[in-house]
Amino acid sequence: KLSAKMVEFEMNGNRLTGPISVSLAQLTNLNILYLDENELTGTIPSEIGGMTNLEALGLYKNQLTGQIPGQLSQLSILKTFYLDSNKLSGTFPDEFFAHFTQMRDFRIRSNIISGTIPPSIHLMTELQVLYLDNCELTGSISPEIGDLTNLNELHLHQNRLTGTLPTQLGLLTNMQILYLDNNQLRRQIPTEIGQLTQLKDLLLHRNEFSGSIPVEFGSLGRLAELQMNANRL
Repeated sequence: KLSAKMVEFEMNGNRLTGPISVSLAQLTNLNILYLDENELTGTIPSEIGGMTNLEALGLYKNQLTGQIPGQLSQLSILKTFYLDSNKLSGTFPDEFFAHFTQMRDFRIRSNIISGTIPPSIHLMTELQVLYLDNCELTGSISPEIGDLTNLNELHLHQNRLTGTLPTQLGLLTNMQILYLDNNQLRRQIPTEIGQLTQLKDLLLHRNEFSGSIPVEFGSLGRLAELQMNANRL
């Protein structure tokens, strides 16, 4: 039997199989739970939402299925949250992000998540890294994205996002990596992206952008990679 006083549980990269044991939720003092890079199957136990001392949760690169339990939104002091590279499906609950006010690094890339990005995402104001790419997300990018002023990486590529890019992207002046390629984004590329003078990588290819390339891109003096092919520019 594991000690209830345990604060770290790391079993990543051990070829573990089967479902995640619900009994792990009894370890309520855990700060860190890493079960990534195994062969775990089944759904994520909703009981993990009761482990409110968790600051880091890593379940990436498994074979987990089903929806992301809404109860995980109760983990209000999480700073890192990795669910990428599984087979998770369904949509995000509307207020899923509302309590993640200390989140720094959030990754759910390479799953089968559909639906729109909830407006509550703008409440993660400490967020520095966001990976929501390679899913099946639809809808537009909300103007409230401009509230995430600590972001330095934003990965929304390989989805089904539509609409225009919000001008509020120009408020994200700490941004270094911005991947929006392989969506259905359209119309003019906002001139405000030229305000992101820390940008190193900007990928906008394989969308439906039209109009001219903003002259303000000339201010992106640190840009190492720019891809804009397969648009209507």
